[in-house]
Amino acid sequence: MKSFSFGYYMYKVKNPQNLNTISSIKSTLKSLYFLLFGTPDLHSHIRYRCIKSQIKNLKTLDVGGGTGYLSFSLAINGLQDITLSPYTEIEFNEAMHIKESDYRFQNIKIIKDDAESLNSFEDESFEQIMVIDVFEHVINLNNAVEQVIRKLKLGGRLVVSVPTYDYPKFFGEVFDKNIGHLRHFTLEQLKSLFETRGLRTEMIKPYTYFYTSKLCSVYYKYNLKILNLILSPLLNMLSFFTEFIPKLPSTEIVAIFIKTH
Repeated sequence: MKSFSFGYYMYKVKNPQNLNTISSIKSTLKSLYFLLFGTPDLHSHIRYRCIKSQIKNLKTLDVGGGTGYLSFSLAINGLQDITLSPYTEIEFNEAMHIKESDYRFQNIKIIKDDAESLNSFEDESFEQIMVIDVFEHVINLNNAVEQVIRKLKLGGRLVVSVPTYDYPKFFGEVFDKNIGHLRHFTLEQLKSLFETRGLRTEMIKPYTYFYTSKLCSVYYKYNLKILNLILSPLLNMLSFFTEFIPKLPSTEIVAIFIKTH
């Protein structure tokens, strides 16, 4: 199932009919690539493995979850009650298309909303909220943090991932800017952001450690394009081993906070 984490649903939805011969061949090859290797985006695999190990089977909101690769992957692996909240109309439409491709995704609710408001959801309505690589993108960080906490039930779990200040050093400053990072975090800054609002830190640790970040630097910093399609599966396989070497610096932080009052 691991090879299907990112690939199976992409294979299902990216195989359109009624194409001319050349387009059909390209589409088939692309679909087979997704089926075998999943997304070519290297860090998505690393992030997914880390986040999956922290998620419990609870009523969950995926804030700013884009087209839903994390939500759909977790659904395939047994998460039963999840709401995906994409930010843009394009992400929403793509996520709906993916949902319709497989009966296993029918339990996923998809509601477009903004992380800084989350007006579509009742306060204290989720037992678990994922905010995975979102806080670095929002304009008003305090608004986003406070809204997320409001939607979390008492005793609920908040699972957060953010980039560190070392992210641009490995992924490249151009890449860091192009994907819209407005800020980076240290462990202490992330802890303070939530502990000062009354949440308890259950776990906080670096991930995408030094050697894994080095693999990412090959993929992202030098933007090798077509060659990256070949490199991604190889680098991803190596990252299974490099993440067992907790050498710093790291380029990401994962944390779990508990709402205590």
